[in-house]
Amino acid sequence: MQTTTPPRVHPPMPPPRFVPDFCHNKEMLSPKLLSKHLHHYVYIWLASGHEFWMFPLEMDGNSMSGYIWDGGGWIRYVFDSRLIHGLY
Repeated sequence: MQTTTPPRVHPPMPPPRFVPDFCHNKEMLSPKLLSKHLHHYVYIWLASGHEFWMFPLEMDGNSMSGYIWDGGGWIRYVFDSRLIHGLY
């Protein structure tokens, strides 16, 4: 049986226009559970204090890659998922 990988696509539209209240859901931060958010808009808070909307495309070990919204457009981004402090 052959499995198909979703295409690496650019997010279809801008993210939601609101910034959610901080959510610290430590139980959702494992790579296995984070991979369930692929191809969906998520708001991420990093331990460094950075926060952003993301459209994740791939999980590879502890590496999460996809697009983040910079306020005017999507840019490609890769980071260590262990740095995530909260997820909405």
